[in-house]
Amino acid sequence: MFFWQKKEVLVTFSLNDFNRVKDTLAANQIPYDWKTVPDCGRRGRRTLGTAFMDESVLRQYYLYVEKKEYERAEYLVKTVLTGGKR
Repeated sequence: MFFWQKKEVLVTFSLNDFNRVKDTLAANQIPYDWKTVPDCGRRGRRTLGTAFMDESVLRQYYLYVEKKEYERAEYLVKTVLTGGKR
């Protein structure tokens, strides 16, 4: 999927949320692309400060879908993250 054909549907620090949304998109046959970005230091520095950081927030997860599938995917993401509540 080329960058001009996709749209960001989720950005999270939660691996659990990322996997739940990814599985839901796959179950609904919505093609997706993803990437992870290490987030320690935020300024590009890797220091000893990360030894005391919560490991669950050391990575940022991104999910992308094709633009034509964005509305459907956005609805599914909201449903997954809110537990089906509106």
